Amino acid sequence: MSVLKPVLIAIEVLLLFNLLIFVHELGHFLAARWRGLKVDRFAIWFGKPLWKKKINGVEYALGTIPAGGYVSLPQMATMEAIEGIGVPREIVAFVMPTGYSFNLDGSTLYLSLASIFVAQAAGIHLSVGQQLLMMLTLMLTSKGVAGVSRAAIVILLGTVGSFGLPVEPVFILLGIDQLMDMGRTAVNVLGNCLATVVVARWEGDFDEKGPLTMRVVPAPGAAPSE
Repeated sequence: MSVLKPVLIAIEVLLLFNLLIFVHELGHFLAARWRGLKVDRFAIWFGKPLWKKKINGVEYALGTIPAGGYVSLPQMATMEAIEGIGVPREIVAFVMPTGYSFNLDGSTLYLSLASIFVAQAAGIHLSVGQQLLMMLTLMLTSKGVAGVSRAAIVILLGTVGSFGLPVEPVFILLGIDQLMDMGRTAVNVLGNCLATVVVARWEGDFDEKGPLTMRVVPAPGAAPSE
């Protein structure tokens, strides 16, 4: 019984976690349809799909890795939105993909604060020099991080281990990582959008009088917006 109890607890946590994922993504899906937006795909879990079916133009899928989900909205493409405010296509096509590999501001900020949390949770005092060295290390290790959910946790585990900090407090962060992942992703996107505009102004190609519009694809049967 003592062996089965941790297994049952782990199963309960996994079921609760995936229930929260489903409710969270379902909220995104229903909000998009309520606003009349076109939805391409509604997927729960990642990896090779165990099941998928297309219904009324929307592809529903269930993956093999129980670690998240997503709702694909084609009209919310960031690159098209940036082009709509007056940034040339060639600058957007170069800066945005590069930024998603080397300009992850949200991930870097999260990793820095999470490292300090790990040290405080373990009762370990870090000098100012150690904190600065850790910050510089995280700035380097976060470059080229994989664009998948929970990738920052892997970087954090490797970094705190190299500084002699315990890794156990990192797993405490898993309880709120679903929320923190949305926050750092938003900061990453905002930072890359800002970098694209800065480069365009630097090159003198930013059209300040460009149309502030974004292509919106309505859902099938939805009334056109005014």
